[in-house]
Amino acid sequence: MKLLLIINIIENRDGFDLLISKKTWGQNHQFYTKC
Repeated sequence: MKLLLIINIIENRDGFDLLISKKTWGQNHQFYTKC
């Protein structure tokens, strides 16, 4: 799951700042959990 998150950061650097947010990261984590 962490690997997918890293790939997402590389492909979407504009959203990297959003990933820093704990709340936003939580939402993304749920997304990857579904995948």
